Amino acid sequence: MNGIMSKLLVALALLLAVTGCAKQPPTPDFPPSDAPLQVGVAISTNDIYIGDTFDVTLIAVHPSNTILRVPSLEQPDRQLVVRNQQERTDTLPDGRLQTTYRYNLTSFRIGTHLLSSGLVACVDATSLVSEVSFPDTRIAVHSVLSGKEESLQDIKGVMPWPGRIPRWIWAFALISLMAVAIGLAARYLLNKPRTILHAAPPTPPHQIALAALRALQQKGWIEAEQVEPFYVELSRIARQYLEDRFHLRAPEQTTEEFIREAVHSRKLSNDHQQLLRDFLEQSDLVKFARHRPGPDDMQNAFAAAERLVLDTQPAKEEEPS
Repeated sequence: MNGIMSKLLVALALLLAVTGCAKQPPTPDFPPSDAPLQVGVAISTNDIYIGDTFDVTLIAVHPSNTILRVPSLEQPDRQLVVRNQQERTDTLPDGRLQTTYRYNLTSFRIGTHLLSSGLVACVDATSLVSEVSFPDTRIAVHSVLSGKEESLQDIKGVMPWPGRIPRWIWAFALISLMAVAIGLAARYLLNKPRTILHAAPPTPPHQIALAALRALQQKGWIEAEQVEPFYVELSRIARQYLEDRFHLRAPEQTTEEFIREAVHSRKLSNDHQQLLRDFLEQSDLVKFARHRPGPDDMQNAFAAAERLVLDTQPAKEEEPS
């Protein structure tokens, strides 16, 4: 029995040690003051990338029998997004109250953002007791993209429906019907009794990507200046090829996260990383910033994707037999 209790105590000590090592914002310091309301703010970091989270701790000491009012840290245009918020009030030995707010925030806008410019106030049942300005605290938000962040704009609004159906939708519907027909035919052939069934080897990713690029080129979207469907399909082909070729499983990642994983994987050379970054950024400009490149730019983007596939295809000794 004593042995079991000893093991439980050791496990509890290890759990407390690991929990204590978690990164938390420092506790704010309060300078000596006789003011009825004292407010301090601490932040885990003031330098992040888009989508990263950070923690903020706000501690306010105020008289008893008062209620604390704190301005909201949520800001429009996703400059600051509150993911989680906790509140706790304790009584100090001298009878005053200490209210602690803990926030977990993120940001999706590049630049330096002020957490709040509002007022922290404490009130009693009848009137305002005291108020102070929210401490000047700022967060700097960066992006892994280079040089084109300022030109990005919000996505387009809702398009009226019904409207003219783009040709790429008809093409997609036709391809889907063909795929269903091929699938049914394949299922019929595979279910037929056979003496020996030899499965064909899987098609290498670079061959799939080159075939998709040829099919895209034959659609004539470059000559017809169908910019948006062309860049959507071109970006999809490149991402699918890199996922299959280098096992970068990231179908739901944003362009920034995908580029960051491709760079950290160290499976692409510096030239290929720059090539991938350039045409994925141009694709995002078309999809989200209403950028309208000409036929020459579209042809250059197509050539960049084709060169990426050709330069990174495996050597013959790497291909499966």
